Parts: sequence; C-alpha cells; structure tokens
Amino acid sequence: MPTASTSFEGEPMDLLYAEPWHGGSHRRWIEGYRQHSRLKIGVLGLAPRHWKWRMAGAAGQLARQAVQEGLRPKAILASDMLHLPAFLGHCWSLDPRLLLAESGFPGHGPSGAQQRIPVHLFFHENQLTHPVSPKDRGPREDRMPAWLNVDSCRVADRIWFNSAYHLQAFYGALPDYLKQLPEQGGFTAGALGVLQAKSGVLPLGMDWPQRLESRDRCKPSSGNGSKVPQGSRCWNTANPILLWNHRWTFDKNPGLWARTLIDLSLRHAFRVVLLGPAGSDPQLLQWRGRLAEALGPRLLHEGAVSPQAYADWLYRADILPVCSRHDFFGQSVVEALHAGLLPLLPDALAYPEHLPPQHPAWWRYAPGGFAEALEALLLRWPQAVAQQAQVYPTLKAHLEARYSWPLLAPQYDARFGTGA
Repeated sequence: MPTASTSFEGEPMDLLYAEPWHGGSHRRWIEGYRQHSRLKIGVLGLAPRHWKWRMAGAAGQLARQAVQEGLRPKAILASDMLHLPAFLGHCWSLDPRLLLAESGFPGHGPSGAQQRIPVHLFFHENQLTHPVSPKDRGPREDRMPAWLNVDSCRVADRIWFNSAYHLQAFYGALPDYLKQLPEQGGFTAGALGVLQAKSGVLPLGMDWPQRLESRDRCKPSSGNGSKVPQGSRCWNTANPILLWNHRWTFDKNPGLWARTLIDLSLRHAFRVVLLGPAGSDPQLLQWRGRLAEALGPRLLHEGAVSPQAYADWLYRADILPVCSRHDFFGQSVVEALHAGLLPLLPDALAYPEHLPPQHPAWWRYAPGGFAEALEALLLRWPQAVAQQAQVYPTLKAHLEARYSWPLLAPQYDARFGTGA
C-alpha cells in the first residue's frame, strides 16, 4: 500500500517528493530535509520492497495518489527509483493541472504556451554503475533498470547526484552503455552534453548521531590500557575497537573484511563491533559466523541496535576499516568520521571527497591493499591514535561545514524553491 507523509492535501505546496522506495537512507534523507527546510514539502512514497518492480511500476501508483489528493506543487523532486517519464505521463493523463504552474492553467504564460512546473531528479544511487549482485537473475542481459534511470534524465529539468564521484561515474559509463542499445536508445549527437549541462552535485545532509553523556567515558578501561581524550571524545591506546556499520551485503565486501580480521586476530589484540542485521546471503552469513567464532569474547556486539546505541558505539569505537566495492556517497562512513573513528578508506569511490585537504596519508590506501594497510595501522596504533586526537577537530569541522543539514538545507531550498 502507498505511504504518504504529505500534510498539504488540496493546498499549495512548494515541493512534492515522489519516492518508490520510501525507507532506509532515502527516507532519512527526505525527512531530514523537510525538518530543516523553509519550504512546504510533501512526500508520496511506497514501502521499500520489490525494487525492480518499484522502478518499473510505481509511477502510475504515485501519480494516481497525487491526483486523488488534489496536490498542486510548485515543483517536483523525484528519486532515482522513479521512472520519471511514466510518472509525468500518468499525471498528465489523469489531471494536467498537477504539472502546470498556476499562471499557466487554464490560460497561457507570457510566451503563449502553458508553463510546466520544474522537475528535479535526485540520484541516491544509479543502476548503470551499481555493482550487480551475484544472486541477480540475468544480470548481464537485464539493462532495463539502468535504462529507466537514463530515460528519467532526459525529461528532468535538473539532475542532482549525491557526490562528484557519482556524477562522474554515471556519465563515464553512459556512452558505452548506449552503444549496447538498439539505435543507441534514441540518443542523438550532443544529447549527452545536454544531460551533463543540467546536472550538478548536492551532497547528503546529515543530522549527526549524538551519544549519551557519560562522566566516566574517558576513564581507563580495565585491562585495556589508558585512553586518549580530545574534548568529549576518547580513543583506546591499546586493544582498539574496530567497527563495521554498513550493510552486510556483497557490495560492501564483508567477505574480505571478515577474512582479513580473522587472519589479523592471530597476531594483534583488538576488539570488534558488528552493527546491523546479518542479511540473507548464505555465503556472507558463513563469513560472519567464522568471524564470530574466531573472535569469541573479543566480539563486543553483533546485530542491529537502536539509534541511541548506534551513536554510543560510534563514540566508543576507535577504527573504521572500510573495504567496500561500492559507495556513491557513504553515509555510514561520514557518520563514523564525524564521531572520531580513525578511518582506513580505499583511495577510490566517494571517500576522498569527505576528507579535508590536509589529512594523514595513512587514512587512505591503494585499492587492493586493505589487509596490509590495516596491519600497518595496528602495528603503529599508539602513535596513530595520538595523531588522530590532534587532527580530529579539523576533520569534524570540515564535515559539519559540508554536510550539516542547517547549512545544506538553504542550498537545497535555493535549487528546489520557487521564490517562496
């Protein structure tokens, strides 16, 4: 059943967000924006399931709901999960007034043509460069999810990506993709330039997880050495805590993560926290079980947690070792960086965008060097944690200036607003 969080039924609204996958990070993003925006924002969404069907079939459902509720937005913002041409076509067929500015209906605008309200497309991810799950049926033959993304770009007035890496990856892969399609998907010479000209970057806004205050947070841990404080943040100088706070899915490379930690646990003293559900992939579940068996009591927590417990673990843990194959933005990584975890990141994907211009070189490693980089960090941990305490204030200020909702929301408003 559709889920609607709009409260402007029958009333003018500044922006209507249409989302076939109204859950997880998509939902947190739009709720964060609504909370900090000066615009009146309505949301139409569907439950987050059957992702391929949502991309192909949600357009008619959401258009019908918008018309039934008598919505009259001044602009539309669509998620990448929506086939935008189909949505606009259904809206026009059911009630063209939903798409027309008040000055353009039922009369005509200054140029003599009816004026359509502006339509924006926001890419949380894209199906053109997202890695294909080994479990996906016919992954090489199924080009339709990617085509729905490309087709949506053609009708949007503006296209937004959540990172510069995401924008570059999409347009870098698009020419070869079009060559595989009959008649290149109908793209003519210069069409790609038109899409790129109306594209830009709007990073995700963040409401930072906040831990509960604890007066003994920075006291030495029994048997684990002293702690180094920086303001309200502390790090263990011995037996550090390594954190996993991503999905346990193939694109985050949990098999490599588990294999590496199992091997290093034979030579180094550290503890581990695994946050989040285990997923359903049998092979990846086996690696999770092997890791838990190898660590024993050194595995401090495994599984889903409440938002407050999640924030507390962010501030208790010390190292964020990341070996993901894919991240268009990496919200969980940014949250951990802001909380002060020492990062170990691939020098790839969107991760370099999150770091200040001046940062320790060992925060990043060359692709393929995860195990070696993590062992090198563990070998020099006392020195590394002392340096982390010094640079953390700069990193935190850098992230807040780039991603805090109170600073980003006015930028969103300027792009999506209509002078309201």
